[in-house]
Amino acid sequence: MSMNWYKLIKISSFVTKKLSHAKNNLFNLDIGIHEFKLGHATIFYQIYESGEIGLSSLRVPMKYRGAGYAKKILKSFTNWLDENKLVSKLSASPLDYKTNRNKLEELYKSFGYVPTGYFINPLKDKEMIRYPE
Repeated sequence: MSMNWYKLIKISSFVTKKLSHAKNNLFNLDIGIHEFKLGHATIFYQIYESGEIGLSSLRVPMKYRGAGYAKKILKSFTNWLDENKLVSKLSASPLDYKTNRNKLEELYKSFGYVPTGYFINPLKDKEMIRYPE
């Protein structure tokens, strides 16, 4: 499933315009779906025309988990959000059975995300939001 999802993202990636106020750096500023890799971690994020950023997924291969790759990429991502005064939302939903939902939520909280009070599915995975610091 994850490989098909990855191909879908690559095929459906589109560009319509750039965020006019964002600083150009490591992350793609075009409206649409994007991939960013750092070390063994990958994030997929979407930039909406409203300027809001959706963090679609954070992936670290099993053999590299626990080595700090997720924290490193989230640090870069949230620094970029702060520099550009961007709001970001995500769904704290584990992508595999080995990921602990509570630990995932705590990871996101440590980078400034807070629960919105909404659940995204019957498993009660939380929607979270982060405002720039």
